[in-house]
Amino acid sequence: MSAIRAVLVRRNPGARNTAAVALPIAIASVLSTQWSVGFFFVSILALQTSVIALAGWLTYWRARRDEVDVVVEGRLVRIGERVFGPIRSGDAAATPHGNFRVDLRSPPRLRMRLEVPTAEHARAILGAVGLDRRAGTSRFVLRWASAPTGDQTFFITHFAFLASLFSLVFLPWWMLFVPLLVPLLVWLVGRVEVVVGADGVHFRSIFGKRFVAHRDAVDVRRTKRGVALPVENGNVVSLDTSVERARSGVWKNDPVFDAIYRAWATARSTASGSGPVAILARGSRSTRDWIAALRQIGAAGDGGYRVAAVDERELFGVVGDAHAPSELRVAAAIALGANVDHAPRLRVAADDVADPVVRRVALAATEDESALAVEVENALAVSPGSPGRRAGA
Repeated sequence: MSAIRAVLVRRNPGARNTAAVALPIAIASVLSTQWSVGFFFVSILALQTSVIALAGWLTYWRARRDEVDVVVEGRLVRIGERVFGPIRSGDAAATPHGNFRVDLRSPPRLRMRLEVPTAEHARAILGAVGLDRRAGTSRFVLRWASAPTGDQTFFITHFAFLASLFSLVFLPWWMLFVPLLVPLLVWLVGRVEVVVGADGVHFRSIFGKRFVAHRDAVDVRRTKRGVALPVENGNVVSLDTSVERARSGVWKNDPVFDAIYRAWATARSTASGSGPVAILARGSRSTRDWIAALRQIGAAGDGGYRVAAVDERELFGVVGDAHAPSELRVAAAIALGANVDHAPRLRVAADDVADPVVRRVALAATEDESALAVEVENALAVSPGSPGRRAGA
């Protein structure tokens, strides 16, 4: 990966630790003034420790920003002469200033924050260190809009606690701990993972999986709590994006709405061309013969695209085409995977696909033939004749 210009955000952990130590001392000093004989001494101690705690937190949050060139080498990140890593986890998030921040972590101690101008730069850094490049830009962990809010959860928990007190008359004492399960249950029921792709939006929650293609979405609307996605069958998929906005520190703008609307608008404005339908279509061929023919189409050399009259740009376009049938998108991915030179670009294209079956086949197309055959068989089992069209719906 070539060098990416970014801003390295540095905070002073010593100031944070000082504030964390001084704050409890200040609170304890304030509480002890009403019992202590040395009132004046304890008051001075409380004042001084309070000032130290406040200064520590202000110093910590006032970060130092330096422009740097970031170069990724495997799971290591090189900034100048310094090397950080290995990176174990990380994600991206929008910022109130319109750019994106990238948080890279190497437990237990290293945590690095970079600010880059666009989401593409953030995705490039995450992908280069081997992480999910979609995290924070096209993959979000949200809540269903129908899930109880924080206030409602507190009220339900309070009511359950009062009910458990009355139940102690005829039930054991450990029933007092049952209300603690209410917030856990609300979190579990309301949690949903959302993946936004060029072809549609994929939802995964405790209730199952669902894929909504952009061609089936009537509109994308902003609501008071987040985003609403009306579909052609009359249903409305509503999301609460407050968790993501709070994590990003963005309230006026909604990065989830922006990602869904941008992908939906692009898909609606792009009509699917005729494309290589006759060559990629499965027809009456068996799965094995179909895969073999597609791999021959995508093979490099004299038997490649010139013989098949299919350009690689067309195939990449079919893989990400929201209007193309899923069978053709899977076929295009299989053909592209036959050429090892296309593997890096195909893996990147797979991250822009929300349909889980098409994405799995695209990733498997860059691996061995046995893994590819298994994924294609699974795709055909989901929806014969049109694999992955309603995967997990």
